[in-house]
Amino acid sequence: MAPKRSTEIKVGVVTLLSLILLIIGISLGRGWSVSGLQNRINFRFPASGGVEVSSPVMVNGVKRGSVVSVANDKGSVLVGATMDDLSDFHPDAVARISMLEITGGKKIDVYPGKLNTAFNPESEINGVLASDATELIAMVGELGGDAKLLIRRLDTITAAATALLADGKVVAQLREAVQNTNQFVTSLNSFVEKNKPELQVTLNNLRTLSEDLRKAVQVNEPKVRELITKLDATTVSVQNLITKGESAIGNADGLVSDVRAAVNDLKTGSGFVTKLLYDKGFANRMDSAIIKLDAFIEKAHEHGVNVNLRLGTRP
Repeated sequence: MAPKRSTEIKVGVVTLLSLILLIIGISLGRGWSVSGLQNRINFRFPASGGVEVSSPVMVNGVKRGSVVSVANDKGSVLVGATMDDLSDFHPDAVARISMLEITGGKKIDVYPGKLNTAFNPESEINGVLASDATELIAMVGELGGDAKLLIRRLDTITAAATALLADGKVVAQLREAVQNTNQFVTSLNSFVEKNKPELQVTLNNLRTLSEDLRKAVQVNEPKVRELITKLDATTVSVQNLITKGESAIGNADGLVSDVRAAVNDLKTGSGFVTKLLYDKGFANRMDSAIIKLDAFIEKAHEHGVNVNLRLGTRP
């Protein structure tokens, strides 16, 4: 009996040690890959979004690697991963953290990009977080208070509507409004039925008028264009005339300036005209000389002039 029990104890100890070693191996081997060449790549996300070591990395829905590290870095989360191949990656590649399964788990979806330039494995791929069921549940929880308030307001509105409809006067007014609307619609239908030929004639006349207007526009379009061309030419001529008028006004301004300068010179100068116009003493002397000359001419005309002229000899 004792050897049998000893054997059972040994078997139990070996089994327990095997399970412990298996658990340790699984814990240490998470994220390890048995493939040949592994490429290290980094992703930067605003938050981890539930990604952890050994989370799969998908490229267009195909698993190409797994996460090996998740760490906070410079106000965001830096996620390191190993991937089998990066040959189809481009500089405009983007990543997104989304749900792996409906029951839980996260994955990184990578979209390689389309630029023709080569991808640098040392660079970081920026990523975003996709909304999942947990976030939606949290949003619904946040909206719970608003939903309660909305239900209370709807209950208040329903109570007010019930009280309003309980008033017989309001119901009677509503019925009267419905009856009036029904009568109006009936009268309108009757009017249309009675005047249907006239309405049809009116519509035909409007159609004919629109066709005549269209034809008139088509016929007179060349004349209108010619008129517009002439108006444009007239506008150009008027603009040229205005330009010449502005030039003439400028010349007139120059002439006025010259006249002002000449008048100023006459006022301030010392010439004969200035003295004649502005020197009263000179003007008086000129008047006296003219008077004397006039008197001399009159006497000469009346008595004549005795001229003693000797030519060729001295007196």
